[in-house]
Amino acid sequence: MPYQSTIFDAEIGRATSPDVKTELQQLLEEAKETEKQEGDAFAKRLRERGQALELMDNARESHASPDDIKTLKKRLSMLKQASDELELNTEHARQLMRSFFVEDVNSSRKKLSDCHIRSLEDARKVATGMIFSFFRASGGREQYSSLDFSSQDQDEIFFCVKMSEETCKWHAEQSDYELQLDLEAVRSQLEIDLPHDVPDSVAMNPACVPYRESLSELFKKHPSEVDPSKLSIFRKIDMIRLLYDRVTDVLQTDAMRKWNILISEFPLHSPHKVRELKESWASIGLWWRFDQPIVEIRNYFGENIALYFVFVGHLGRKLRWLVLASVALMLANIVMDIIRNDGAHMTSRHGWLMLVGADAGAPHARILLCGFTVLWCQLFSLSLRQTVARHLSLWGMEEEDISSVKPQTNQRFANQSVLMPSDVDHNVIEMNVSPLRRRRDRYKSPAGSVVFLLFAFLCVTLIFIFKAHMARVGHLEISKYSSYILTVQIAICNQIWKWLVCPVLTDTEYLKDQLAYDNSVARKTFEVQVINTFCSFYYIAFIMKLVGDSNYQTYGGFWQYLTFQMLTTFAGFFALCCVDVVSPIFDSYFDARSEFFKLKRMGRLPQDAESTAYCYIERQGKMKTYDGGERNSDYMQVLLPLGFVVLFGSALPMGSVLCFVLFGFGLRMDAWKLTNVLRRPFPDSANSDKWVWQDIIDKFMYIGEVTNIGLVCFCLPPFEYWNEQQQVLLFFGMLSLAACMKRCVGPFFPEKTEDVALAHRRQQWQRAKCRSYGMQVDHESHVTSWIPDLDLTKIQPILGAGCR
Repeated sequence: MPYQSTIFDAEIGRATSPDVKTELQQLLEEAKETEKQEGDAFAKRLRERGQALELMDNARESHASPDDIKTLKKRLSMLKQASDELELNTEHARQLMRSFFVEDVNSSRKKLSDCHIRSLEDARKVATGMIFSFFRASGGREQYSSLDFSSQDQDEIFFCVKMSEETCKWHAEQSDYELQLDLEAVRSQLEIDLPHDVPDSVAMNPACVPYRESLSELFKKHPSEVDPSKLSIFRKIDMIRLLYDRVTDVLQTDAMRKWNILISEFPLHSPHKVRELKESWASIGLWWRFDQPIVEIRNYFGENIALYFVFVGHLGRKLRWLVLASVALMLANIVMDIIRNDGAHMTSRHGWLMLVGADAGAPHARILLCGFTVLWCQLFSLSLRQTVARHLSLWGMEEEDISSVKPQTNQRFANQSVLMPSDVDHNVIEMNVSPLRRRRDRYKSPAGSVVFLLFAFLCVTLIFIFKAHMARVGHLEISKYSSYILTVQIAICNQIWKWLVCPVLTDTEYLKDQLAYDNSVARKTFEVQVINTFCSFYYIAFIMKLVGDSNYQTYGGFWQYLTFQMLTTFAGFFALCCVDVVSPIFDSYFDARSEFFKLKRMGRLPQDAESTAYCYIERQGKMKTYDGGERNSDYMQVLLPLGFVVLFGSALPMGSVLCFVLFGFGLRMDAWKLTNVLRRPFPDSANSDKWVWQDIIDKFMYIGEVTNIGLVCFCLPPFEYWNEQQQVLLFFGMLSLAACMKRCVGPFFPEKTEDVALAHRRQQWQRAKCRSYGMQVDHESHVTSWIPDLDLTKIQPILGAGCR
């Protein structure tokens, strides 16, 4: 019912100030006009402003107290703010409806002027109704199955959509989505003769080509995740990507999240497939094994997550060699102590450090371990590239993706952007930021990273100054226990960077794609956290003696101090890894309990109920999301402990054994998290260009090489007694020797092995044959088809290169 304005009209004549009378009259006219167009809410706010303004004017004339006038001013300010917010909400509602749809997908859609949108709530209702009508009224090529229901607390709507296979085929052809050919179809339909005696070779892997209806008989069929007896050329992750691409063709999902219409979107787990993965992969009892069903992981979670488990599995297998070398060094230390000192060092106050290899009683064994670590870093980097290239070839991801299927958008970018003409085509309206804003903020991210590192250096410096002061005044125990403060500082700075600083700095880069955003975070996080974590160890190893800091004598010696500091820090990382593993479990449990008591208070559950009876879909909606930030954290929880091995493993040989156990349990716990307590993540694709961690790991391995060579040249006898000029010459000479050694070893670990290169040539030939086959079928059926043109002059010589 419209707001009654008789009192407001009668009181205008009582205002004494002409300015107040004029403003009151304008407010009244605006309220009446607004009441006709927008409804009663905004008009009510305007009238209340007028009444407050009149009361304040009358209070001045009647010489009211300053407190009364102050109260009236405060009320007038609050009413003006409420009116402005209501006006802004009304404009936002109009903007929402103008920008919500990317294209006009429903000819029966009402005109926006007929929707009587007066508030954001009205706009949300209309927009939600349009979403439902699109998926439910679709016909012809657009066929979807949908289901909607309300959550138990009635504050959310779950809307489930499934794209039919016919719609998948239509949209895959429109977007050039690539599918893998079937090996038998390649032999029979394309008439390509391939050997039968090496079925498991990478060279037998068929090519991936863009989907065309004329080629539908050639594609490999996969069992359904729900019913393995049913076969389809589309895997579940293919359907998820195509559905996401089609939905974002039609709807501005970024605007939906911005206007609080959409909370989140996520694919559903498949119970049958999850059960299989739990048995074969996500079992803690398999911690000591690093072999995994990578094909099944890739087909369920996508290539990006599969590459993480490829990396961890490869690392676990190769780390066994460092474990053997480290154990040999520990045994050498113990034997040398027994021979030279009758075991005196082992029974001393710091003798327990002997058991983890800290004693310098066998310097030649330590030099050998440093040399072996340098070789291991080189071989691991080369072999990882080879392994990743092999898997990408198996998955058909080696070539550049020509598909127009969109990657997942960055939700944080959506919160910063506005609708504006595209910088590619001004006829296209998209969520973006202005070029001026990009230019203004382009230096914020690198400058902020440098400032944070300076802050971390300052914290480390203050801690070492405090330790030295305590040792100088005789408080040796306080100085010793200050090492734990250093461990806390490392952990706190890493967490501050992860949760507060890095997201804010990366936001200033304005990256649209989620994968590009995650890769940028990964690069900066690696650089900052590695420097923050290991800068104190570099100070102890290379700088402490030069500046005259004798604090290491408190621990019995230089190597003992380095080992003690590494042990305390490693223990902190181990504790953080355990917290990261169990935190999703506790978060899910406490969220479920909070929801349970909330439902009881609302009367949605009987008072004697013991738990919430969530359905399968709603239970997944309550789970935490495994996004790019979580994946980056998993990588860093592997690389940072690995740094104790590849950087200063000669000071803590036991570290390789501890890391081997940690990585084994961590791999299975990550698998357990993904299949039990986290939502199914969006299946990001990846190729050699998109997987940023390959370059990061290569840099890390090179840092390991340089560090171990530096330890040999500057910290181990007999070279530590040489003068500085000789040590520097030796250092650069050994770096050159290591570079030559890597160049000599490189040909034995080519990135593309012979079978991968052969697979590449065969796949090129298969694509050329597919083009001919598709043209022949299209000619017979008078249907136009397209596959990207290939340079056949490069394809013909393949037959002479061993393609068959």
